[in-house]
Amino acid sequence: MPELQFFDGCAMVGWRNARHPETIWHPDDFLRDYEYYGINAALVHHAVAVQYHQDYGNRRLLEEIADRPRLVPQWVLLPHHTHEIAPPDELIPEMLELGVRAVRLCPKTHNFPTSDDICGPLLEALQEHRIPLFVDVSELDVPAAAQLCERYPELPVVLCGVAWGVDRALEPALDRAPNLHIETHAFQGHRAYERIVNQVGAERLIFGTGLPDCSP
Repeated sequence: MPELQFFDGCAMVGWRNARHPETIWHPDDFLRDYEYYGINAALVHHAVAVQYHQDYGNRRLLEEIADRPRLVPQWVLLPHHTHEIAPPDELIPEMLELGVRAVRLCPKTHNFPTSDDICGPLLEALQEHRIPLFVDVSELDVPAAAQLCERYPELPVVLCGVAWGVDRALEPALDRAPNLHIETHAFQGHRAYERIVNQVGAERLIFGTGLPDCSP
Protein backbone atom coordinates (compact mmCIF):
# COMPACT_ATOMS: atom_id res chain seq x y z
CA MET A 1 0.00 0.00 0.00
CA PRO A 2 1.42 3.44 -0.91
CA GLU A 3 2.31 5.83 1.89
CA LEU A 4 -0.54 8.15 2.87
CA GLN A 5 0.06 11.67 1.55
CA PHE A 6 -1.10 14.70 3.57
CA PHE A 7 -1.88 18.03 1.88
CA ASP A 8 -2.70 21.00 4.11
CA GLY A 9 -5.67 22.88 2.70
CA CYS A 10 -5.60 25.84 5.08
CA ALA A 11 -2.48 27.83 5.95
CA MET A 12 -1.47 31.50 5.89
CA VAL A 13 2.17 32.49 5.48
CA GLY A 14 3.74 35.93 5.78
CA TRP A 15 4.36 38.70 8.27
CA ARG A 16 1.18 40.11 9.78
CA ASN A 17 0.12 42.71 12.30
CA ALA A 18 -0.41 41.91 15.99
CA ARG A 19 1.70 38.78 15.63
CA HIS A 20 2.84 36.92 18.75
CA PRO A 21 6.66 36.92 18.76
CA GLU A 22 6.79 33.12 18.58
CA THR A 23 4.20 32.71 15.82
CA ILE A 24 5.74 31.32 12.65
CA TRP A 25 5.46 33.40 9.50
CA HIS A 26 8.33 32.63 7.12
CA PRO A 27 7.66 29.91 4.49
CA ASP A 28 10.68 27.96 5.72
CA ASP A 29 9.14 27.80 9.19
CA PHE A 30 6.06 26.17 7.69
CA LEU A 31 8.17 23.67 5.77
CA ARG A 32 10.03 22.79 8.97
CA ASP A 33 6.73 22.10 10.75
CA TYR A 34 5.41 20.12 7.81
CA GLU A 35 8.54 17.99 7.84
CA TYR A 36 8.08 17.31 11.54
CA TYR A 37 4.40 16.39 11.21
CA GLY A 38 4.74 14.39 7.99
CA ILE A 39 2.70 16.77 5.82
CA ASN A 40 3.80 16.64 2.21
CA ALA A 41 2.55 19.97 0.81
CA ALA A 42 0.20 22.86 1.52
CA LEU A 43 -2.09 25.41 -0.05
CA VAL A 44 -1.04 28.81 1.31
CA HIS A 45 -2.26 32.37 1.08
CA HIS A 46 -0.42 35.47 2.32
CA ALA A 47 -1.26 37.52 5.40
CA VAL A 48 -0.56 40.75 3.51
CA ALA A 49 -3.30 39.86 1.02
CA VAL A 50 -5.75 39.54 3.91
CA GLN A 51 -4.66 42.44 6.09
CA TYR A 52 -3.30 45.04 3.69
CA HIS A 53 -3.63 44.85 -0.11
CA GLN A 54 -4.83 41.87 -2.07
CA ASP A 55 -2.94 42.29 -5.35
CA TYR A 56 0.32 43.21 -3.62
CA GLY A 57 -0.01 40.38 -1.12
CA ASN A 58 -0.80 37.83 -3.83
CA ARG A 59 2.28 38.77 -5.83
CA ARG A 60 4.43 38.84 -2.74
CA LEU A 61 3.25 35.29 -2.04
CA LEU A 62 4.51 34.11 -5.43
CA GLU A 63 7.90 35.69 -4.76
CA GLU A 64 8.26 34.22 -1.28
CA ILE A 65 7.36 30.64 -2.22
CA ALA A 66 8.94 30.61 -5.69
CA ASP A 67 11.68 28.14 -4.73
CA ARG A 68 9.47 26.07 -2.43
CA PRO A 69 7.39 23.72 -4.61
CA ARG A 70 5.73 22.09 -1.60
CA LEU A 71 3.88 25.37 -1.00
CA VAL A 72 1.05 25.87 -3.49
CA PRO A 73 -0.21 29.45 -4.00
CA GLN A 74 -3.73 30.58 -3.21
CA TRP A 75 -4.77 34.13 -4.06
CA VAL A 76 -7.08 36.32 -1.99
CA LEU A 77 -9.56 38.04 -4.29
CA LEU A 78 -12.05 40.91 -4.31
CA PRO A 79 -14.84 42.03 -6.61
CA HIS A 80 -13.24 44.13 -9.34
CA HIS A 81 -15.57 47.15 -9.32
CA THR A 82 -13.28 49.43 -7.28
CA HIS A 83 -10.29 48.66 -9.54
CA GLU A 84 -8.22 47.26 -6.67
CA ILE A 85 -7.90 44.01 -8.59
CA ALA A 86 -8.21 43.10 -12.26
CA PRO A 87 -11.61 42.12 -13.71
CA PRO A 88 -12.24 38.37 -13.96
CA ASP A 89 -11.62 38.13 -17.71
CA GLU A 90 -8.06 39.39 -17.10
CA LEU A 91 -7.49 38.00 -13.62
CA ILE A 92 -8.37 34.34 -14.15
CA PRO A 93 -6.12 33.76 -17.20
CA GLU A 94 -3.21 35.41 -15.38
CA MET A 95 -3.80 33.28 -12.29
CA LEU A 96 -3.82 30.08 -14.30
CA GLU A 97 -0.69 31.10 -16.19
CA LEU A 98 1.08 31.73 -12.87
CA GLY A 99 0.01 28.37 -11.45
CA VAL A 100 -2.62 29.67 -9.04
CA ARG A 101 -5.38 27.05 -8.88
CA ALA A 102 -7.39 28.07 -5.79
CA VAL A 103 -8.67 31.33 -4.33
CA ARG A 104 -9.97 32.73 -1.06
CA LEU A 105 -12.55 35.42 -0.29
CA CYS A 106 -12.82 37.42 2.95
CA PRO A 107 -16.16 39.21 2.48
CA LYS A 108 -16.55 40.33 6.10
CA THR A 109 -12.97 41.50 6.59
CA HIS A 110 -12.94 43.26 3.21
CA ASN A 111 -16.48 44.59 3.57
CA PHE A 112 -18.35 43.33 0.51
CA PRO A 113 -21.44 41.16 0.04
CA THR A 114 -21.37 37.97 -1.99
CA SER A 115 -24.56 38.92 -3.83
CA ASP A 116 -24.69 38.42 -7.59
CA ASP A 117 -24.63 42.15 -8.35
CA ILE A 118 -21.30 42.48 -6.52
CA CYS A 119 -19.57 39.10 -6.82
CA GLY A 120 -21.47 37.57 -9.73
CA PRO A 121 -18.85 38.16 -12.45
CA LEU A 122 -16.07 36.78 -10.26
CA LEU A 123 -18.05 33.76 -9.06
CA GLU A 124 -19.20 32.96 -12.59
CA ALA A 125 -15.61 33.02 -13.84
CA LEU A 126 -14.43 30.81 -10.98
CA GLN A 127 -17.27 28.39 -11.69
CA GLU A 128 -16.48 28.31 -15.41
CA HIS A 129 -12.92 27.21 -14.67
CA ARG A 130 -13.89 25.14 -11.60
CA ILE A 131 -11.39 27.00 -9.45
CA PRO A 132 -11.98 26.04 -5.80
CA LEU A 133 -13.18 28.90 -3.61
CA PHE A 134 -12.15 28.88 0.06
CA VAL A 135 -13.87 31.09 2.63
CA ASP A 136 -13.72 31.02 6.42
CA VAL A 137 -16.93 30.44 8.35
CA SER A 138 -16.21 33.67 10.26
CA GLU A 139 -16.47 35.47 6.90
CA LEU A 140 -19.51 33.60 5.53
CA ASP A 141 -21.75 31.51 7.76
CA VAL A 142 -23.03 28.05 6.89
CA PRO A 143 -26.47 29.06 5.52
CA ALA A 144 -24.93 31.82 3.37
CA ALA A 145 -22.28 29.42 2.07
CA ALA A 146 -24.97 26.89 1.16
CA GLN A 147 -26.96 29.55 -0.68
CA LEU A 148 -23.85 30.57 -2.63
CA CYS A 149 -23.28 26.92 -3.55
CA GLU A 150 -26.84 26.61 -4.81
CA ARG A 151 -26.44 29.71 -6.97
CA TYR A 152 -23.18 28.37 -8.44
CA PRO A 153 -23.63 24.58 -8.40
CA GLU A 154 -20.48 23.83 -10.42
CA LEU A 155 -18.21 25.94 -8.19
CA PRO A 156 -16.29 23.91 -5.58
CA VAL A 157 -16.61 25.76 -2.27
CA VAL A 158 -14.56 24.95 0.84
CA LEU A 159 -15.80 26.38 4.13
CA CYS A 160 -12.85 26.73 6.52
CA GLY A 161 -12.77 26.89 10.29
CA VAL A 162 -16.05 25.05 10.84
CA ALA A 163 -16.23 24.00 14.49
CA TRP A 164 -18.60 22.05 16.69
CA GLY A 165 -21.93 23.69 17.41
CA VAL A 166 -23.04 24.35 13.84
CA ASP A 167 -24.16 20.78 13.07
CA ARG A 168 -27.84 21.64 12.87
CA ALA A 169 -27.09 24.08 10.07
CA LEU A 170 -24.14 22.22 8.55
CA GLU A 171 -25.62 18.81 7.88
CA PRO A 172 -28.69 20.09 5.98
CA ALA A 173 -26.38 22.43 4.04
CA LEU A 174 -24.18 19.52 2.96
CA ASP A 175 -27.28 17.66 1.79
CA ARG A 176 -28.55 20.66 -0.19
CA ALA A 177 -25.25 21.64 -1.77
CA PRO A 178 -23.12 18.81 -3.19
CA ASN A 179 -20.37 21.32 -4.06
CA LEU A 180 -19.92 22.41 -0.43
CA HIS A 181 -16.86 21.01 1.38
CA ILE A 182 -15.62 21.38 4.94
CA GLU A 183 -12.02 22.13 5.94
CA THR A 184 -11.16 20.33 9.14
CA HIS A 185 -8.68 22.24 11.34
CA ALA A 186 -11.38 23.30 13.82
CA PHE A 187 -13.86 20.50 13.14
CA GLN A 188 -14.21 18.62 16.42
CA GLY A 189 -17.17 16.84 17.90
CA HIS A 190 -18.22 13.44 19.12
CA ARG A 191 -18.24 11.14 16.07
CA ALA A 192 -18.59 14.19 13.84
CA TYR A 193 -16.32 12.79 11.14
CA GLU A 194 -18.16 9.47 11.08
CA ARG A 195 -21.49 11.25 10.67
CA ILE A 196 -20.25 13.39 7.78
CA VAL A 197 -18.56 10.48 6.02
CA ASN A 198 -21.66 8.31 6.35
CA GLN A 199 -23.94 11.15 5.29
CA VAL A 200 -22.16 12.67 2.28
CA GLY A 201 -18.81 10.89 1.85
CA ALA A 202 -15.20 11.46 2.87
CA GLU A 203 -14.51 13.52 -0.26
CA ARG A 204 -16.45 16.42 1.26
CA LEU A 205 -13.83 16.79 4.02
CA ILE A 206 -10.65 18.76 3.26
CA PHE A 207 -7.72 18.30 5.63
CA GLY A 208 -6.32 21.56 6.97
CA THR A 209 -4.07 22.64 9.82
CA GLY A 210 -5.01 26.28 10.30
CA LEU A 211 -1.32 27.21 10.59
CA PRO A 212 -0.01 29.46 12.03
CA ASP A 213 -2.92 30.02 14.43
CA CYS A 214 -3.47 26.33 15.12
CA SER A 215 -1.18 23.33 15.42
CA PRO A 216 -1.39 20.20 13.26
